Amino acid sequence: MMARAVIPVPAVVSPELRQLAREYLDVRNFEDVLYLVNSGNRLSCLRALWRFIPEANRASILAIAISTGDAPVMTRAFLCRALRSLRGTPVADSDRALAALSALPEVVTLFRGTNEREVNSGNWSISWTLDAERAQWFATEHGRFRVRDATPVVVTAAGIKRENVAGLLLSRGERGALVLPEVIAQAKVSWKAASK
Repeated sequence: MMARAVIPVPAVVSPELRQLAREYLDVRNFEDVLYLVNSGNRLSCLRALWRFIPEANRASILAIAISTGDAPVMTRAFLCRALRSLRGTPVADSDRALAALSALPEVVTLFRGTNEREVNSGNWSISWTLDAERAQWFATEHGRFRVRDATPVVVTAAGIKRENVAGLLLSRGERGALVLPEVIAQAKVSWKAASK
């Protein structure tokens, strides 16, 4: 019988938790390894483990990493590759999210709290929401916009075919929708913060 490959413990796991991570990885418990790192490192941890995760488990583990972690810009390329590799397998953080994804109308309006720099570049992130008010909160209150430069914050709206929504995350109350940037054909500014 052939021995299973040893999966390296991701560098983002702190030294005091590396032995526990090793035990989880030896039994292929990827989900619990993600919970050993802080939310800002969860997606980096997933990126390090991605090639070892069985394809059948990738969508659910990706949902956990996104819905319980923070999505820094440095993981954008990885997240896009991960979504593409799922080849249509929906990413959902619960059965309720999976049912809600199936129940979306043929064309759904998604919103994104962002800034004019992202709008002008057309270099969209994967995280959108079904809720315009939540997008406004992201634009005005989320940490990445709290300390603002001179770039005005906005909410954008885009009509997307349901089949292009790669996932739905409901556990944090954000009604988050995951969309590959290339399916955002046209996004329009639907709200702009007042100038300071």
